[in-house]
Amino acid sequence: MPTDVTHDRPHDPGEPGLAPQDRLALDRLIQRRAGAADAADAPDRPEDEREAQLERLLGLLDTPVAGADRTLVDLTYLRVLRASSTAEDRLSDASADALDAWAQCGFDAGAVPPSLRDQATQHERLAALCTQPIPGEREGRRERIERVLERIQHEADAQADRFRIDRRRTGLSSLRLSDLVSIAAMFLLATAVVLPVLNAVRQKQRVELCRANFGGVGGAMDLYASSYGSMLPMASAGLGGSWIDVGTTPERSNSANLYLLVRTNHVPLERLACPGNPEAPTARLSPNQQDWRRLEEISYSYQVTPKNAPPSWRSGERRIVIADRSPVILRLVRGDTIYPNANSTNHDGEGQHALYTDGSVTWLRSPVVEGDNIWLPRIAEDQIHDARVKLGLKGDERPASSRDVFLAP
Repeated sequence: MPTDVTHDRPHDPGEPGLAPQDRLALDRLIQRRAGAADAADAPDRPEDEREAQLERLLGLLDTPVAGADRTLVDLTYLRVLRASSTAEDRLSDASADALDAWAQCGFDAGAVPPSLRDQATQHERLAALCTQPIPGEREGRRERIERVLERIQHEADAQADRFRIDRRRTGLSSLRLSDLVSIAAMFLLATAVVLPVLNAVRQKQRVELCRANFGGVGGAMDLYASSYGSMLPMASAGLGGSWIDVGTTPERSNSANLYLLVRTNHVPLERLACPGNPEAPTARLSPNQQDWRRLEEISYSYQVTPKNAPPSWRSGERRIVIADRSPVILRLVRGDTIYPNANSTNHDGEGQHALYTDGSVTWLRSPVVEGDNIWLPRIAEDQIHDARVKLGLKGDERPASSRDVFLAP
């Protein structure tokens, strides 16, 4: 197969590229892959160890990256961005160290070592400007989210353009071998680092916007409670009977209680729409609407009123009243298998926000808080516990026969 590569050109160690022997091996590999040579000259197996190593290297392009540490991915992405920056816009060494420490601590400035905490806090404040709504801004929340995600996608497309080869101007034979290896390395970097980081950035934006929603709902609770004797919103549900029939009547739907904040104009409906729930409406269909139309539209689960002990706002007893929507109720209504310890579907099962009666917002990585599962009433928790105890597996059991399939742990 003709090629424009000169194999006897001396190799400069300071120049990126392959050694002459590796260039010859890669040429043979390309010929064999393209099927341009005769069967005698293009064996099914690599001719030597160099060719086999190059084939394994190129095979990495098809290797999926699984189980990646998100903190390590974020840190790698930050360092790649800094390496491509110019001298004029490059961070100082101290600021770069603080940025790395902030990423390693899960973007929590409070967990950064004291010597770097001040600058990490500045990074955190700058990042917050990307997610906090601008006071007085009339543009809708949904439009702001779409604008942020569109900007991220635009940056991703711009990065992808750097990896695209224009076939009208060049062909495989006009590429230097060092260019081919560089392109392979860039594709490997894109699939292993850039794409996971892009997904991580999008998810982080959704989590931050959702947290801002909880802050707004907490403020609305303050206003409502000050007008109604510290009581939480209650349309008429929660006093007995059903609480699961969304979109019927307030007497049979607990979500109608939370929707009361919208009906009384204490909070706009878009504040009760999580960015992680694509089916959540952001505008009311009519002024007389009393509830969401169906369960899938609800983004946040609301405390069902306990018998003889209705919780009140800022009463001194700190209790969760609102959280990202329950995955248990969704699966229960659909007739699917229930996983009591699953996290909310709003944020890819990574966790859920929770609003307490003292107005604080906390990110929970598990639905079990101080031994209490927030998705289940105590009676259901006790039944699950009793069933596990009754099952009585100790760990030394064996299958009864060759037809008894038992996989563990």
